Amino acid sequence: MSAHTAQTELKLLGKLILEGTLHCETGLHVGAGKGSLEIGGADNPVVKDAFGRPYIPGSSLRGRIRALLEQSTGMAVPAEMVFVSRRKGQEVRIHQSDRPDDEICLLFGRTPGRMERVTGDALEGGSSSPARLAVFDAALDLDSITPQMRENLDDELTEVKSENAIDRITSQANARTFERVPVGARFRISDLKLNWRDKAYYSTGKAEQELAAAPSLGELQSAVHEKGSAYLTA
Repeated sequence: MSAHTAQTELKLLGKLILEGTLHCETGLHVGAGKGSLEIGGADNPVVKDAFGRPYIPGSSLRGRIRALLEQSTGMAVPAEMVFVSRRKGQEVRIHQSDRPDDEICLLFGRTPGRMERVTGDALEGGSSSPARLAVFDAALDLDSITPQMRENLDDELTEVKSENAIDRITSQANARTFERVPVGARFRISDLKLNWRDKAYYSTGKAEQELAAAPSLGELQSAVHEKGSAYLTA
């Protein structure tokens, strides 16, 4: 990926669309939160669209991919990280630098302004740069929830898992339930990369290699299959 600074003149050459199918290899829970509790309802429901169908938000996929890239490239260390939030108990730290060849910042963009590093001097007067990656919401493939699966699910499309937290002194049980998408469910994923390199860069199979290498999405415990790509000129 080519380096650039705030003074670099960028010209959009095209768009690379990466598509695939994400298969759940374990139960999947992307939490939605809820403002009220329903009698008999799950304590922690999954996020759903307006039609009540579970989906994976593009922001969740994008954040997980970024976190994995930061870890795999050795950038998830205090000297390479800045605070996005310093609220006590809710600190958020991500990688950001002002290096023009920083591939993570080139791909995901930079936040402008002064940012406090986890260790070392603050990142002074950083300029913003555009993101080259857009990740869209992943819709559930309804055909992946078979009639046999529906017969055994707690809801039409999801299951409810119960857990107990046991106090080690009193042995008191604190039960909770959370909703999750069952094993075997499939989601359709689509990523859009904005390209500032020539088309030849994408004609070597690099797109498929990148898509194959990015997820396993860690805690999502899923795998990407049926990979493909398409190149659209600007």
